[in-house]
Amino acid sequence: MERENKIKQNRNKRNYSTSITSNSPEVDPETIGQYTTLKDKNKKEIYKGDIFNLGDNRILYIVEWFDTGLSGRQNGNSSRVGLQYWQDKIEVIGNIYDNPELLKEE
Repeated sequence: MERENKIKQNRNKRNYSTSITSNSPEVDPETIGQYTTLKDKNKKEIYKGDIFNLGDNRILYIVEWFDTGLSGRQNGNSSRVGLQYWQDKIEVIGNIYDNPELLKEE
């Protein structure tokens, strides 16, 4: 009963911990990205919200939902690339939640 009360209390306080233990990190559900089922050239999983390049560090892409699936939108314009087609060249370098500074245009 105490555990159930603690879970309810945490939900009411908008505590997004995945567990009720004190050493669990808080997770904001807005920062959870959908897994694309693909991996980049370094075997890193690719998620919605990831930032990647295709070999040129000056041209970055963001994994976003578009039309009927996830694709990469070039930062600063509306050009898109297919993730599956370019999978062997994709290098994930961060994400929009933890590394927003990567998207600042110079």
